Amino acid sequence: MKPSQQAAADEFAEYYATPRGAHPRSHPLSLTSLGAIANFMPLAQIELTDPRPLLFIAGEKAHSLSYSEDVYAQAPEPKQLHIVPGAGHVDFYDKVDLIPWQKLTGFFDEHL
Repeated sequence: MKPSQQAAADEFAEYYATPRGAHPRSHPLSLTSLGAIANFMPLAQIELTDPRPLLFIAGEKAHSLSYSEDVYAQAPEPKQLHIVPGAGHVDFYDKVDLIPWQKLTGFFDEHL
């Protein structure tokens, strides 16, 4: 496993493999889900978002931060990248104190 894959596995396990993300009706990832995930190409048509404003929010410690930075670099303007200090990827699932609410409301107030 590549270091970035291990980081992702560790971060998701911290959430999904503990009581923090457990739910009695949850199921493990099914094999049918893997095809959709494998075929997801978010940058294939990024130019089609133009001229819609884009806001990328990522955690400073997120395994996915580099992906957000790559997509941001390729996205058309107008765009913003907001990195939340100390946050990981899954932290936004349940640690609402880390969600940058003011950034979100400011972005939507300006662009909607």
